[in-house]
Amino acid sequence: MIRQRYRLERKISDALYGTVCACEDTRHNNELVAIKQVSLELATSLLEVHPNADNPWQERRAINKLMALHPHPNIVHFRQEFLHNESWFVVMEHCPQGDLWDRVQRSSNGRVPEHEALVLFREVTVGLDFLHANGIAHRDVSLENVLLRNGVCKISDFGLATDADRTCKNDVVGKAYYMAPEVVAGKAYSPVYADMWSLGIVLFVMLTGSPLVHRASENETGFIGFLQLGVRRVVRAWKMSSFISEEVCDLVSALLQRDPTQRLTTAQVLAHPLLQLP
Repeated sequence: MIRQRYRLERKISDALYGTVCACEDTRHNNELVAIKQVSLELATSLLEVHPNADNPWQERRAINKLMALHPHPNIVHFRQEFLHNESWFVVMEHCPQGDLWDRVQRSSNGRVPEHEALVLFREVTVGLDFLHANGIAHRDVSLENVLLRNGVCKISDFGLATDADRTCKNDVVGKAYYMAPEVVAGKAYSPVYADMWSLGIVLFVMLTGSPLVHRASENETGFIGFLQLGVRRVVRAWKMSSFISEEVCDLVSALLQRDPTQRLTTAQVLAHPLLQLP
């Protein structure tokens, strides 16, 4: 089936359990799509050793849920998924502009100007709002998991996705820089609240070019310092207050609340005056 319909153009990247390739869809005017191939045998072996690694069975469940919904402009559009020869294949729209971390690195000064960062951040928030409204928590919100197509942000990579109303226990998942404190601590947590912390880190890294802390752990000197200082004073200490406004610092602060229940929701973020963009 795959060789009959899709013609390989090039490999885009290696993935945890396989590869992602750009292919031409011969049934749709040779339109370029991205196809991820996942070795289920490799995934089974790795998950036995690292149970909190990306789980293709969870990802397949989330993708099927998304495919049953109307496509959203800020979520990668999944065209098709199928099993073939002990592998799982996912066909999705091709996003040739890379991810948001690539966008940060392309900047001449290693960070995204405030206005552009807010535009991109709003698109990510709109996508996350759609996920949460449809019962999906992502649990791996990061610059690396937001792709760009025609300048538009699209949330991707659902290998850690779970039900939004679930209470997660012993699930220390995600990238260290983006993990909420309750996730790092191994506490029971709401994955929706954890997504909101990660969203705050996404904005912070776009603005500064650097993660706030290596891990939001009570044992981390940087995290202890952040709790004492707050976002505004961290930005001042990093000598970045001339190009990051206090209003934006306050928005980041409202997401990076130690108490998960005090973090803004996606709806509250989208209603924020800073995001009422033309």
